[in-house]
Amino acid sequence: MSDITSLTDLKFVTADFAGKGISVLSDRPNDDGLTAAQLKAAFDELVEDVVSTRVNQILDVLAASGGSLLGTAAVPGVAGETVADQIASLYSQLIDITQGSVANGSITDEKLSTASVDLLARFAGHDGDTEKHLTYLGVTQGTASEYTTADEMVTGIYLMKAHITNAQGATLNGKSIIPSGFSVLEAGQIKQDGVYLVYFDGSLVHLLNPETHSHTHATGEITGLSSSLGGKADAVHSHTISQVTNLQSTISTMNSSISSKQPKITYGTGNPSGGSSGDVYIKY
Repeated sequence: MSDITSLTDLKFVTADFAGKGISVLSDRPNDDGLTAAQLKAAFDELVEDVVSTRVNQILDVLAASGGSLLGTAAVPGVAGETVADQIASLYSQLIDITQGSVANGSITDEKLSTASVDLLARFAGHDGDTEKHLTYLGVTQGTASEYTTADEMVTGIYLMKAHITNAQGATLNGKSIIPSGFSVLEAGQIKQDGVYLVYFDGSLVHLLNPETHSHTHATGEITGLSSSLGGKADAVHSHTISQVTNLQSTISTMNSSISSKQPKITYGTGNPSGGSSGDVYIKY
């Protein structure tokens, strides 16, 4: 039976019945010497030798084939033209689903709700709204003064990794970078390999987490500072009395006040007379 590839191979044909059954007996089998047992056997021969044998063959073939020889109608979405092939197709699809691998195109829009609170609308809205989720720009390119990225920038929040420490006034894709709390980007506020949060408003790139910045300037680097300092006095210096407004008159007034309050000392042989409280008189 190993050479059987289809159940149609087991159909009855005329040759299967040749020389069997009562059709081959004469019209008077008893005259031919057949006993009653032989006559009964002739009646049973087709069922026992042909039909039952063929039915058993069919059952054995079906059991051994595992359904590969049993044809079935086409099922939408299921591959195969036999029971075995369609079962294998269904099994494969179930494995894909349970292991997280869904066949491409197997979930259509009709299976997802279009209501605003449901999955399809939420994903569509979120994907198109760069102000509600971060977009990773990746590692920058270009120079320390002119950073560039391969991604197109629209209004929204981005995560950027710098490939090099910035120079003063650097730009990103041609747009000025303005750090929080500053009017201009100072050198070193973006460090090599640093990761930064930026907000692009359509014209400026706002750096939301700049590096801590401190710096010094020479006197000549600040416009007008040298000339302004040139007119100032030294930290330690002196003045004449006349150079200080009202100083002389103030001193004179203070001297007069001190003199009027200072006690007088006088002496004589007679008794004291006149004077003020606190004056001293010495009699000899």
